[in-house]
Amino acid sequence: MVIPGGAQGSAPRSLQRDRRDPYSAVWSISVGQEFSKGFVGEARYAGSVGHKLFTPAYLNLIDARTGRRPLEQFGRIDEESNAGNSNFHGLILTARRSLTTGLFWETHYMWSHSIDDNSAGGGEAAPQNANCRQCERASSDFDVRHSMNTNFVYHLPTEGLRLPPLARKLLGHWDLSGTATARTGCAVNVTLARSSSDLPDGNSENQRPDVVPGAGWVPRGGATADHWINASAFAVPATGRWGNAGRNPVRGPVLWETSVALSKRVPLNERVSLQFRAEAFNLLNRSQLGNPAAELSSPSTFGRILTPMNAEVTGASTARQMQFLLRLVF
Repeated sequence: MVIPGGAQGSAPRSLQRDRRDPYSAVWSISVGQEFSKGFVGEARYAGSVGHKLFTPAYLNLIDARTGRRPLEQFGRIDEESNAGNSNFHGLILTARRSLTTGLFWETHYMWSHSIDDNSAGGGEAAPQNANCRQCERASSDFDVRHSMNTNFVYHLPTEGLRLPPLARKLLGHWDLSGTATARTGCAVNVTLARSSSDLPDGNSENQRPDVVPGAGWVPRGGATADHWINASAFAVPATGRWGNAGRNPVRGPVLWETSVALSKRVPLNERVSLQFRAEAFNLLNRSQLGNPAAELSSPSTFGRILTPMNAEVTGASTARQMQFLLRLVF
């Protein structure tokens, strides 16, 4: 079914008539063991697959043998289909210590790999070669290979200590807590702009370059914010063929961040207490960098990191922020 979008023949759209609903399957298995002194360990495997995911497709492209489109009265026809696939596998290791002797601690480490042929599952990114969706199979845009999270709460132990009333008020009911997060970088897709006349089928969107043999994507001397990707590792393909670079060949910056909080509760009577809390997010004020620009056709910005991971004023991965709270609890 072809639905003209605008003037007849200029920008038609198509909807796959037999399109099915996307579906997924999820599974996991875990084993845990309790140790002495409140320690617990757990190992878990989690997996999932997705099929019939929403994805765009291009129809009515130029036939390389004839140099003509099947429907000459139309140009390229964009079709909403559900040919996308994905899968995920992850190993999660957990260690925790229950709240005994005033300390609670928990750490999670995950090795995982998310693979798909269409990370933009809403239908925003079509294959560079409309007849080779399997050529798009690669790490997902959001794939993180290694990640670790830890958090703790430490209650200053004063119970059982013989302290003067004033000292008990000053030293009692203090809590120190914190979180730390570290992960490897996300995948980055290297693209370039090409003329439709340079491609066998006339489709110039989502094109990738060639890989230069023996040239790694990491610059000599290591990746920096101004030179994250080695431009010499990629080249413009010859006219009449697609680039041989796979999707998402580069990795962006890592993230690691620590936040802490210190709180004090002052009982005023049996039902009312005053609570003071001080929090510091991104305590070490580490620069959390976003992904580099990866458009090979823009040499002035290619390989440079131009934005932070989070450009908003608040939230995770921003510059160090501190906040203070005073609350009456009753």
